[in-house]
This record gives sequence, C-alpha cells and structure tokens, in this order.
Amino acid sequence: MFFYASLLQDDLLIAYHADKTLNSFCKFQKKINFKDDDHPNHHDVAVLLTR
Repeated sequence: MFFYASLLQDDLLIAYHADKTLNSFCKFQKKINFKDDDHPNHHDVAVLLTR
C-alpha cells in the first residue's frame, strides 16, 4: 500500500464537502498512477477511505 498524501499534499484536497474531496481524489490518483501497466507501482483501483 502506498500513501502519497504526505508527498503531494497540495494536490489532494480533503474537504468538508464529499463531492469536492472525491473530485480531488480522482484527479490525484490519476496523477500518481503510472501509465505503464507493467510498472510495479501502477494501480488498477484507487480507494479513498473516509469516516
């Protein structure tokens, strides 16, 4: 499991409004995902856990 938020805090917005958080997370996970499917850090699914 990789958690990039500490590295790219400015790229991930965790907001009170869920729609803003989800939109930010979608952009964030797309940015950090490696395009090459064979890259060891490429992901097929990104999961955002909230409380």
